[in-house]
Amino acid sequence: MELTCCRVCLSTELRLCRQVRGFSFMRCANCSFVQLKDCPSAAETNIIYGEKYYPSSKYGEQSCLDAENQRRAALIWGFADSPVARLLDFGCGPGDFVAHLHSHCEAEGCDISAAAIRMAKENHPEIAERFCCLKPGIPLPYNQRFDVICMWDVLEHLGDPLPVISEVLECLRPGGIFCLSTPDFGSAAARLLGRWWWFLTPPEHQSFFNRASLCYALRKVLNLEPLYIRSQGKRTTVAFMLYKFARVLPDRGALPLRRLSTIAGLAQHSLYVPTFDILSAVFRKPVEAAVE
Repeated sequence: MELTCCRVCLSTELRLCRQVRGFSFMRCANCSFVQLKDCPSAAETNIIYGEKYYPSSKYGEQSCLDAENQRRAALIWGFADSPVARLLDFGCGPGDFVAHLHSHCEAEGCDISAAAIRMAKENHPEIAERFCCLKPGIPLPYNQRFDVICMWDVLEHLGDPLPVISEVLECLRPGGIFCLSTPDFGSAAARLLGRWWWFLTPPEHQSFFNRASLCYALRKVLNLEPLYIRSQGKRTTVAFMLYKFARVLPDRGALPLRRLSTIAGLAQHSLYVPTFDILSAVFRKPVEAAVE
């Protein structure tokens, strides 16, 4: 379908922002949300997040995963105003964050990728029943209210994020907290690198926020209370960094990096990369939003 207005604020003031490998990103002049002009179909999405996607992006370095999961858990515990009994990790991928928390609360995970959910169940058989595969067009299979809902590195994968977030928030109890991380299009790295920014990998990544557009979408449109918004880097492996660089380079330039990323020793080296181009945020659902 032709993109005629902003998917966040419905403004028609859209301007071409970036062109990456034949894909066009449009920026809204009103709310500054950046969106892919032509989003992939459901069939194309299934191919993108098939069997090959998660092994290539994970690299199996457990200490790196643990460090990220500990940081995310600390963010939740820092803003939860009461003991967290139930938590939903929406877009849980292979289920590592759910597994990290399962001894602290009743954590569950869901994802649209059947491959990811199958991997989550295989990797964490002791909590296999806590993972659920979502079906396109079918309402979320949750009628209970969660204390916390997380969407780590999810928003950028959604062509039209607000309807998805709105549906997810129906499962969040009044006063519960909504935590997320997503690339920061307003960061210095994004501005300086332009079309070579490592997060510009269409059609996998389709939507980009900066602080202003994220606050507009979640506070003004969805009526959430912002509690915390920061730009930060990420703990990752050398191999994953090379993989991301290879994604934005032309095929000929990417080939040496892809070969380097397969060297076994690289996967064992993790480090914190202070790029400050990832937005980490916590919002609260107002108590008066309850509909009983």
